[in-house]
Amino acid sequence: MRRVFGLPFPYLDTVGIGDGLGYNGQPWTDTTPLFDPGLSKQLTYQINIGDAAREDLTSKKLAAGCFVRDINGTVSDLLIHEMTHVWQYYTRGGITGRFSVWASSAVAPDSSYSPVPGGSWGSWDSLDVELQASIVEQWYHNGERKPDFWYPYIRLVLQSRGHALTYASGLTLNELNRDLASLRVRNVD
Repeated sequence: MRRVFGLPFPYLDTVGIGDGLGYNGQPWTDTTPLFDPGLSKQLTYQINIGDAAREDLTSKKLAAGCFVRDINGTVSDLLIHEMTHVWQYYTRGGITGRFSVWASSAVAPDSSYSPVPGGSWGSWDSLDVELQASIVEQWYHNGERKPDFWYPYIRLVLQSRGHALTYASGLTLNELNRDLASLRVRNVD
């Protein structure tokens, strides 16, 4: 997870994984605290991924519940997508209003699950939560490469928390590319 999201990131023992499904049979993530006497620690985040919960979550086995329609998604891609929602909750102190995972998927299912590289992209904060998660999923699926189209969002937004870099969620993708080029010239990336 650190390779994808950087630090700080919630301790994995605060994330529960279940086999439930939500609206229209879709995986979903929530941040309702859950305490079970059998657990050593309270769970802060719950990921529900249907039958994929019974798989090795690092598996490159194809998974039916993956989101980006143009790729053959794997179980690990699905986990990264849902962990992006954990990251969203964690970095925003809770997803509310326009950041609601439920509002995004319940109103227009599958509306923003297929990010297409190219063209002009706005700031990270201007993207809906499902599009953000699908971008991270696609970048991860493509091999977590620095030359990938989506890498500036990953490096300068997701991975910038807790570093000397400023959290760049308000910059457009073109502005992030400019800043990333500056970092590369200084051998920081």
